[in-house]
Amino acid sequence: MQTETYNTIIGKSEDKLRRETSFVRRNYSFYWIATILYILASLGSAFTIFMHMNMRAGETFYPTVAIIIASFITLVIAGCQYMIEPLVDDYQAKAHIKGGSDGALMFLKGLAALVGIVGGVWLSINGASKAVDVVRKDTTFENIKLISEDSIARYYDTQIAQINGSIGKQEGTTYKRKITAPATKNLTILFSTVNDLQAKKAAELADAKAKNDLVLAEYKDETKVNAAGAKGFMGFLELLIVITAVMRGVFNDGLKKEAKSVGVKAGQTF
Repeated sequence: MQTETYNTIIGKSEDKLRRETSFVRRNYSFYWIATILYILASLGSAFTIFMHMNMRAGETFYPTVAIIIASFITLVIAGCQYMIEPLVDDYQAKAHIKGGSDGALMFLKGLAALVGIVGGVWLSINGASKAVDVVRKDTTFENIKLISEDSIARYYDTQIAQINGSIGKQEGTTYKRKITAPATKNLTILFSTVNDLQAKKAAELADAKAKNDLVLAEYKDETKVNAAGAKGFMGFLELLIVITAVMRGVFNDGLKKEAKSVGVKAGQTF
């Protein structure tokens, strides 16, 4: 029993030692986590860029043309972002020191990566903000409940119209081409009632407008907060793309160095 326990401990110690001395063993799971995060962040970025460009292009072109333009720009940005990893490989291979075609290609990869980073950040961040604005604007009256000013106006207008009808009848109550005294008395009451209804209508409409304006202002503030949150999230995804791409490039370099250290030789390329 003691011998088995001892052997188990020794075995675990040897495995731990191999793991500590092997770059690949220590960082293999880390590499795959970075790869998964890179894929997810890239998909999120591509979706937002496509959505942004599709909305922008759709304001000018037919839907089919807008989709083609959005797809092309999305692929260009994604392709440029992919250049980050080979750029890291070139840097670790000291391509910038070797110069020549190595240095030239590293420069071009760096330029492409810069386009991918800047373009991705700008398009995805602004795309997220625009998407929030468009969706919130299109669903405004589904998300909030406003007081119907038209209903208030119709309610009072109906009553005033009825009273105006009564006024017309009273004005037609004449004797020797003059409105009768009872009709005059009734008209005074009716005109007063109309004035009261018009005052109430104006007051209720003003109150309803003030409340609606307040609700809309709060809704717009919430939209700004949501847009800021969406921009922040997309900025985080763009940063994650850069970090994980660099991680993958560093891992690949470490993998090559460890392979050489254990005697692995590259086959003849040409």
